[in-house]
Amino acid sequence: MIKKHIIILIYFCFAFCNLVNGQRTCDAMDHLNELEQKDPSIKIKMDAIEKHTQYILDQASTRTVDGIITIPVVVHVVYNEEGENISDAQIHSQLDVLNEDFRRLNQDKDNLWPQAIDSEIEFCLATQDSYGDATCGITRTYTDSTKFYGKTGMKSTATGGIDGWSYQDYLNIWVCDLSGRLGFATFPGTATDLDGIVCDYQAFGRIGDLKPDFNLGRTATHEVGHWLNLRHIWGDGDCTYDDNVSDTPLSNDHNYGCDIGHISCGSVDMVQNYMDYSDDVCMNLFTSGQKNRMRAQFDVGGFRESLLTSEACCPPIDCNRLFLTIDFDDYPNDISWIISGLNDTIISDAYPNNSQYMNTTIELDFCLPNGSFNFEIADSYGDGLCCNEGNGGYILETEYAIIHDSPGTFGSGEVINFSLNDQYYRFLGPGTAWSEPTNWNKLSVPSACYEKAIWIESDCTLNDTLSLSPNMDLEIKENVRFTISE
Repeated sequence: MIKKHIIILIYFCFAFCNLVNGQRTCDAMDHLNELEQKDPSIKIKMDAIEKHTQYILDQASTRTVDGIITIPVVVHVVYNEEGENISDAQIHSQLDVLNEDFRRLNQDKDNLWPQAIDSEIEFCLATQDSYGDATCGITRTYTDSTKFYGKTGMKSTATGGIDGWSYQDYLNIWVCDLSGRLGFATFPGTATDLDGIVCDYQAFGRIGDLKPDFNLGRTATHEVGHWLNLRHIWGDGDCTYDDNVSDTPLSNDHNYGCDIGHISCGSVDMVQNYMDYSDDVCMNLFTSGQKNRMRAQFDVGGFRESLLTSEACCPPIDCNRLFLTIDFDDYPNDISWIISGLNDTIISDAYPNNSQYMNTTIELDFCLPNGSFNFEIADSYGDGLCCNEGNGGYILETEYAIIHDSPGTFGSGEVINFSLNDQYYRFLGPGTAWSEPTNWNKLSVPSACYEKAIWIESDCTLNDTLSLSPNMDLEIKENVRFTISE
């Protein structure tokens, strides 16, 4: 019994001393192990990604990605106390650090390692959300969780955090109270709904209330390195382990503080590398090999390739998005369609007089103003898209709702009337949960930087404080009751 008490006391003291000494911690590998235990297929996916990465690295002369890569970022601030609700300025300071570190524009760079290099990767706060609306690239979510001890709670609305935006278009960064930890990340190929990095609010950016040894924003630089498929520089093992990068020296463990000149595995450790555990003031470089490994994720077939075509940092879309998907039957030549305004002005039409559309699917995207429209589809033979000569159909939809899903049984044709006014967030109701995202037409409450109107279309009650930005209007439909009750 006495021994147990002694062991517990020693363990407590050891954990406490680590906290006092302020040594860096990174839970990326622990998080990976947990995800692999829950889903063994992750290891198979990551092995395939590693094989593809090596293939790209071996084909230096045929790499397709050249020049600057720009990654759209959305920062999700999840807070319980006001001090955790970090300022826009602190967030912007972190974006500055990422751009400096990945472009080797950091003022503290030195020339101790000749393989240090500009990674030619930049970061921008998103200006478009996933619906094409204006955003400042920052979301703020109050949570009842005083601290996040696990690694997924902050990433889900259902568990007190906020769902991430599409990993194919954004780098999601969650900032919250990690209960003493600094941060962690997901690697390419792990659970896509959890994709991104997480940083403690006191280790994010270079202004604000920050931990003394981690106040230069290098925690995010380190975690983004993982997100781009870099391992810890010591390979998370002894001298027989490697980080899969040829120009980083072997090391038998992480380095704390700034132990420049430390030797292990018969060579000097690269303690200034962003993927070691050194203090922020010591870190200052990625190597040429690390650059190539990160950029391989954006090459053809790479896990991050879709980010190259993301429009998240483009100007917001100031129109209504309309999507038309048509599955043709055996006779596409019979089909014609028209989209027109109620004044009969043709918005778009098509007459696919070509057999190449037989039993294929076409997907079309339109950008329309507010208004009422007709969609008219016709079959000159009179049997629609189904079912005597193949099985077809069509779907007409916006970004948040299906207007019409046709099985193709429309005979000679049909006309669908619809209205578009998707540029505004609208509460759909009915109910009392005004701020519940599922009650909004775009499935998420608008961010604080949204500057258009909010329309209330059904009776509802808000049991909270109503906060609107200076340029945000609240419009309530006629005969609708909107109650605020604190």
